Amino acid sequence: MADLVDTNILVYRFDHRFPEKQKRASQLLRDGIAAGTLRIAHQGIVEFVSVVTRPVSGRKTLLSKTEACREAEDLLAMFPVLYP
Repeated sequence: MADLVDTNILVYRFDHRFPEKQKRASQLLRDGIAAGTLRIAHQGIVEFVSVVTRPVSGRKTLLSKTEACREAEDLLAMFPVLYP
């Protein structure tokens, strides 16, 4: 059975403010890639780029626009994507 990856999991992977959540998100994605059980909604990838390129609490963004686009391309290549 396949599982749908929530946008928060994608974001936590790059959010250094929450090291435990970051570690867990990374492990969940690695395990899902290995098992081939994860799916990502196209909307989740769009939301991911939006969130990680927005300043967090008046500080820097989690990723630059270039980095976010590169990560989005990697997600498109690594996971089956569900389109509307």
